[in-house]
Amino acid sequence: MHAIVATVNIDVSRSSRAITELNDIVVPGAKATPGFIHGYWVRSSDHSKGTSVELFETQGRADEALAARSAGPPPDSPVTIVSAEVMEVIASA
Repeated sequence: MHAIVATVNIDVSRSSRAITELNDIVVPGAKATPGFIHGYWVRSSDHSKGTSVELFETQGRADEALAARSAGPPPDSPVTIVSAEVMEVIASA
């Protein structure tokens, strides 16, 4: 199993829009991605940073999903991607 682990900066003044985009665009898009198993999206207590972990069946599926998202969010989005990479899941509980 492999995961896309991403970190983002969030414009705090537009955090409600960030949540709307997450629920209306990002999560449904992730669910529709081939090989997607499950995902978690979390944010810091001050709402300025976020991290996501999306689990995929194989490294190939995770690589494909990351490549498909290379354009990132639209220019007017309240979210800026800091980093995103595919990582191997080596343990879970």
